[in-house]
Amino acid sequence: PPLRVIVTALVAAFVSGAVYVIDPPSVTVGVADRLTVVTSMSSGTVVVAAVGNRGPAARPLYPAAYERVIAVTAVNGSRRVYRLANRGAHVDFAAPGVKVLHADRESGYRSSSGTSLAAPFVTAVIATSCADVRPIDACLQALQRTAEDIGEAGFDPVFGHGLIVPLRSSAPP
Repeated sequence: PPLRVIVTALVAAFVSGAVYVIDPPSVTVGVADRLTVVTSMSSGTVVVAAVGNRGPAARPLYPAAYERVIAVTAVNGSRRVYRLANRGAHVDFAAPGVKVLHADRESGYRSSSGTSLAAPFVTAVIATSCADVRPIDACLQALQRTAEDIGEAGFDPVFGHGLIVPLRSSAPP
């Protein structure tokens, strides 16, 4: 996507209260990290996190495994799950995260894969779709209902509610 679209989405994420949790996901989490996540959520911030890339049989990673954190997995252009993505009942949404072109300080641009590349897509969708909606839970429930079901019928541990789709009433500037 053009840089203007990316910057606009990140600004919208900041303004709306959505936040992308910095990687790396971890099996264990410190008290300070948990306190930061809990404090953010209690102040109305939506916390979005990558589920991790340790494989389908790996234990859930934090902060994605915390209750009420929006846990994101990655899919490729054919809507197949990223082969190294963690799985589990905590997965909420899927988003593009395989062979994503991004800036690289050494070569200008490069392509990478992983759930960490999918989480910003979900953050941007939440920021643009939910910016003016309160309570935020109503918007998140609408996003769950409108997600494209790309796995087993209904909610599943691979894709969660499915491929996240922006709500029609919102459009990026």
